[in-house]
Amino acid sequence: SLDLAFKISALCNNAKLQKSDATIPGIFRKRNINPWQVLGDPTEGALLVLAAKAGIWRENVEKKEQRVFEIPFDSDRKRMTVIYKSLDKLKVYTKGAPDIVLENCKYVWWEGEVVPLNQELKQRILINNDLMAEEALRVLCLPFKELPLEYDYEKKEKEIEKDLVFVGLAGMIDPPRPAAIEAVEVCKHAGIKTVMITGDHKKTAEAIGKELKIHDEDGIILTGSQLDEMSDRELSKIVNKVTVHARVSPKHKLRIVKALKE
Repeated sequence: SLDLAFKISALCNNAKLQKSDATIPGIFRKRNINPWQVLGDPTEGALLVLAAKAGIWRENVEKKEQRVFEIPFDSDRKRMTVIYKSLDKLKVYTKGAPDIVLENCKYVWWEGEVVPLNQELKQRILINNDLMAEEALRVLCLPFKELPLEYDYEKKEKEIEKDLVFVGLAGMIDPPRPAAIEAVEVCKHAGIKTVMITGDHKKTAEAIGKELKIHDEDGIILTGSQLDEMSDRELSKIVNKVTVHARVSPKHKLRIVKALKE
């Protein structure tokens, strides 16, 4: 199960790991500099490192499987999917927000077998997602599925991400920069209220908000789904009390800024 999760991490990914040519420390070169660099998105870079530490490199896997299709990540869908072609089948690999991607999962990869995703297993997955999010981890869901070679993925794009097989969750730390914590403190002394707006899970956002000293017990955390259920008038009544907006999309950000301006 872990190997499959690492494989999804490496293949549903557009970042690259690059090692510098410098192998001998120079007189003025710091000896503890990591020769490895991430080219691309830091979150995808973290997943590549995770897979590489387990001995799974995309370059090696792609000698047997070839990417033929991609549905890019965007902030509304909150997921990315790729299709790889092997000798006898097509393989779909997805990564994305657990609370959203899990709704597209019908099965679980359990001890090397595909079993139905029942309510008990789903609850266990969501509990573990919350536990990681409470530790300020950014959590991604990693499912897959297999399709026959003749499947017309270009015409049936909307069906590709249905009935996925859940494999695992990956959690990574994306700590606030010390300068950000300092900037929030400076703003507070200047009488400026800082509000956090993020696409992260509510519990992840809450943990980071507390770390940045943006969120406290008196503040409200508002999610994108809650925002969808509110009218503009309802939002304007509470917007000044909201300290953290979580799981939001670009359209939500426009509504929030508009409400704050009013």
